[in-house]
Amino acid sequence: MNKKRLLYMLFLGFVMIAGCSKDDQGEETYGYEVTCDYCDIRYLNEFNTYVHVQEHRNQWKKEFRGISEMYITVNSKSNSSDIIYVYVLKNGSRISTHSGEGSVTASHKVPSSGSSRPVSGICGAPTQKGAPCQRKVSGGGRCWQHK
Repeated sequence: MNKKRLLYMLFLGFVMIAGCSKDDQGEETYGYEVTCDYCDIRYLNEFNTYVHVQEHRNQWKKEFRGISEMYITVNSKSNSSDIIYVYVLKNGSRISTHSGEGSVTASHKVPSSGSSRPVSGICGAPTQKGAPCQRKVSGGGRCWQHK
């Protein structure tokens, strides 16, 4: 009975490790970078759902693989003339810059790669602490724990 259990545990471990492998190397990453004193951020993620980051301070950055459309709005919560900077990123480099006082909106349409590979991304489900789950998933959707 112990041999079966050991084999089962080894198999389960192998499946979990294989599910977390980096099979999406070479795929371009896109993302957002925000600099503000005190602001609320609303952005479109790789699952085409909006995510809200409330009462953020200073710099914030988020990158994705397999995203097709980007949209972000940043609203200042500061009473002073806070300048907001919003950058659209491609492979970690800034490809466009948007700035202003009070509110800034930026969008970017990602060119289609023509690939038929499944979209890879992160789970994004809310954790117990309220932050989005950062586990990688293939084909979109949720990770094993949040299904």
